[in-house]
Amino acid sequence: MKQCNEHTSLKEDKYGGSCPLYGRTGAHNMSKYVPFDIYGKDHPEFYEIGTSPFTGEYGYMNEVVDSSYVTGKAVVMDYSQGDTLYMHSDTIWAVTHNLNTDSLYRMVRACHKVRAYRSDMQAVCDSLVFDSRDTCMTMYNDPIMWYANQQILGEEVKIYMDTASIDWVHIINQTLYAEKMDSVNYNQIRGQEMKFFFRDKKLDEMQVIGSVQVRYYPLDDDKVLMGMNTTESGRLSAFMKDGEVDRIVIPTKAEGIFYPMSQIPSEQRYLDNFVWFDYVRPLDKNDIFNWRGKSKDQQLKKIVRGSIPLPTLDGYKND
Repeated sequence: MKQCNEHTSLKEDKYGGSCPLYGRTGAHNMSKYVPFDIYGKDHPEFYEIGTSPFTGEYGYMNEVVDSSYVTGKAVVMDYSQGDTLYMHSDTIWAVTHNLNTDSLYRMVRACHKVRAYRSDMQAVCDSLVFDSRDTCMTMYNDPIMWYANQQILGEEVKIYMDTASIDWVHIINQTLYAEKMDSVNYNQIRGQEMKFFFRDKKLDEMQVIGSVQVRYYPLDDDKVLMGMNTTESGRLSAFMKDGEVDRIVIPTKAEGIFYPMSQIPSEQRYLDNFVWFDYVRPLDKNDIFNWRGKSKDQQLKKIVRGSIPLPTLDGYKND
């Protein structure tokens, strides 16, 4: 990375940019200007967030407080899963708190038009925050995730990490799980809250809580769709096999109807919040720079939830 010093407040560098001075340099106070190219094709030096390098057209690092940001085709790369994950947003910040103490932690923020691609997983949202204290990455504002033929979305997505892999995912409010069976039929589950648990880096179990609605297509031994189950309940657990829904367990009283394939009513085929957002999904690592938002009529409804009033002693008199 290009380093500025106190004798060069503005200097041309070999990458065609200039090197402005930020603060004072020295053994105890150093900052850097980082004029690197995307993916490091012409300039292979990266700055790292932990063990994940990030790059872009312009970056700034302050080594005194261990903080940095990058913008202009900003990209973070993660190699922990074998296949590289590429994540882009307008700007990426990394800040270390409580430096040189036992309570040190790091927060990474990716703001606006976040798009991520790995061959087996893709994601989009408006903003994202990672907090090393609970190893949780939170996606805000219309977050969507895809795994192969599966789509997960809600108002807020919390991804909890175990070392370098995903441990479990928490989807909060206006949730939807969809699994594409063919060009017309989709397994669909919605509820107020969803929890996805992973084993050996694969989706293993799903729990759905509150106002659960289901459209589910069981398969025969030849993997042919037998029909569609419609179910409503208060809770549901689904277990995966080879990354797909294998069986569904409903521990509470439920109401449902089974329709043979030839008798599925058109108005029952899809849940009312179902949309397959294939047109938003990143196609490859280069497509992360091409923002495609949801159509206005397909965005999540804005629901204002008031706070729960706390109990008071108003109305009571002292004895």
